[in-house]
Amino acid sequence: MHILNSSVRVTSAVDTIRKAEKISRKLGITRVTDITRLDFLGMPVFASIRPTGKVLCVHNGKGVLAEEAKAGAYMEAIEFACADPENSSVKWDKASYQEIIDDLPDGVKLTDFCFRVNRSCNPISEVIYVTAKDILTGDDIKLPEELFFLPSLTPKEDIVFGFSTNGLASGNTLLEATIHAVCELIERDTMSFDKVEDKSYFIDPLDLTDDLKSLYEKVENSGLSLCLRYLKNEFDIPVFKAYIFEKSSENYCSAAHGCGAHPIKSIAAARAITEAIQSRLTAIHGGRDDLVDQYIKYSNLSPSDKEYYYDKLKLLHFSKDNSLKYQEIKCESGNIFSIESLWMVIEKKLKINGFKNIYRVIHYESSDFAIVKIVIPKMEHFEAYAKRIGPRLWEKLQLKKL
Repeated sequence: MHILNSSVRVTSAVDTIRKAEKISRKLGITRVTDITRLDFLGMPVFASIRPTGKVLCVHNGKGVLAEEAKAGAYMEAIEFACADPENSSVKWDKASYQEIIDDLPDGVKLTDFCFRVNRSCNPISEVIYVTAKDILTGDDIKLPEELFFLPSLTPKEDIVFGFSTNGLASGNTLLEATIHAVCELIERDTMSFDKVEDKSYFIDPLDLTDDLKSLYEKVENSGLSLCLRYLKNEFDIPVFKAYIFEKSSENYCSAAHGCGAHPIKSIAAARAITEAIQSRLTAIHGGRDDLVDQYIKYSNLSPSDKEYYYDKLKLLHFSKDNSLKYQEIKCESGNIFSIESLWMVIEKKLKINGFKNIYRVIHYESSDFAIVKIVIPKMEHFEAYAKRIGPRLWEKLQLKKL
């Protein structure tokens, strides 16, 4: 087991790069380049280019070290390529929504997979489905392909869930990929509730360990401000969010944020910080088509509105009304000595909190890599661009109204 700065792998980042290079051309990845020098911050970020990508053509990778960022850029592009229904090994078929509903086990409802706001399904309507496996019970189940393919095969007017990258992950082994996917699902679930009610805790940088303090100092010494906050959650797994602020609201990247979840708290925190750095450089690089609309909206704001939102965001995240010492955050690092033990920790946390079904499809698997897409019923993923709400978040919203 290799404990990297921002992940746990069964092999080194250098070895991951070597294996990725072997299949990247076949998947349409034409170039992986170091874009670190575009920002004065100097923290490693790489970009991979896949011109034929249907969802994105540019992917980014983050890390504390250059090889970690390069491996990340390769693997995200490979994930997207393999999740494309034209490349995926996952087969699809058609059935009625009623057949899908009838196939669900006791205690699981179709709405547990988070419909988009104002969307519903007609039981007699036809739906494209794939067969996913519950990795906890071994049972096969039919589920709408929207939850697994990227892009979706479902016509836009018939979309109920909308395709998402949440739970799409790669690994040097199937178990490693599964761990990355589930950690992301936990992260996005926690962040969904944070959007409804921010109960996060400010982490004093003076309390950080030396490796995290080094990241903090690199940001601060560049003339930027870094804020790290901890998000308590029902999984009792460390989740952090980080914001990097410029001195003024003038630029589109004046505030960049990132999140991270992992049973090892130092990895969760490092992921949040490096993702904020990556988000900042992604905006500077300008290669991501999905950021164009956001940039246009920001550009259309008046200088006073930009300053208002910037000041509000900065005031909120640097607030010390809720504070927590980094050392007070519990984690299971003492019980983690292998990839298998890491998974045991995660699985136990999920089961304790009532998440007893984990549905997985394998888009690609070889002796070098595995690419998976995982969904967990009742886990939330609410984003401004795709407003999806499940029963837990809906209940939270109703309580907020009282």
